[in-house]
Amino acid sequence: MEDLATVESFFTRYVAAFDAFNPEAIASFYHVPCMMIQAGEVVTLSTRSAVLANMKALVSLYRSQGYERAHFGDLRAAFLGPGLALVTVQWTIRLFEASATQMFRNTYELVELDGQWRIVVSSMHGSGSVGT
Repeated sequence: MEDLATVESFFTRYVAAFDAFNPEAIASFYHVPCMMIQAGEVVTLSTRSAVLANMKALVSLYRSQGYERAHFGDLRAAFLGPGLALVTVQWTIRLFEASATQMFRNTYELVELDGQWRIVVSSMHGSGSVGT
């Protein structure tokens, strides 16, 4: 993942898993163990079943909010060495109801092991606001 095109491809596949409401596919993007961080909360997921349960809950939440599709932009990547990257993206989550959107930034630490890139740390930051 030493180039921006590879990073964009990784996140395009990641978005497709969300858009398909496929928690198994979403979970496959994560290393075990992994960590998820947002304001006031740090969650460590130490088993594959814990990652899958987290993704099932996230898919359920998005469905209840009227998730239509996701889009990432303003992708910024720093390649920290072979098999290690720090990537920040701006997420826009489009909701069915009233053409509302959720927008937030997320920074991911990615690692390549056995030829596969996986998310080790996911840190949500930024607004998380809903607008039209």
